[in-house]
Amino acid sequence: MRLSTLTIMLSSLTCVCLPVKAEQTPSVALTAGTFDFENDAVAMYGVEYRWPASERFFSIIPVAGIESNADGAFWVYAGGRYDFWPSERWFLTPHWAASWYRQNGGKDLGSELEFRSGLDFGYRFEGGSRFAVGVHHLSNADFGDTNPSSNNIVFSFSILLD
Repeated sequence: MRLSTLTIMLSSLTCVCLPVKAEQTPSVALTAGTFDFENDAVAMYGVEYRWPASERFFSIIPVAGIESNADGAFWVYAGGRYDFWPSERWFLTPHWAASWYRQNGGKDLGSELEFRSGLDFGYRFEGGSRFAVGVHHLSNADFGDTNPSSNNIVFSFSILLD
């Protein structure tokens, strides 16, 4: 089973089973991890801005960010996140975004248009900062001539900007 199919199945399951609690304060997240962990496995880093959840739009959290890897590739993205809370402190967050990918010396993903999807599992500390680990998939969804994609493991730490 492909990783993206598993991500979609787990995300759908969380939609049915877990309570939702919308964050009403903007935040910024710093990320570090491994790009393409199944193949070349190079370091990656990023920063993401998270706006407050939109109550009028199903409590989706709008995001924008940039990530890069040690091979020189980078991608800029915008999309949404959705928090589920199985307990007061623990959360599960599926997310999706459209990305513009610049290969430079990095992996050829087959297109400049890429789609980023993933699932994060984390903990919210007193005061609102968060730590999470996630699996992210970067793919052109067969819009390119080839679609090698990349599966990434990412650790993130976010702080509220209030």
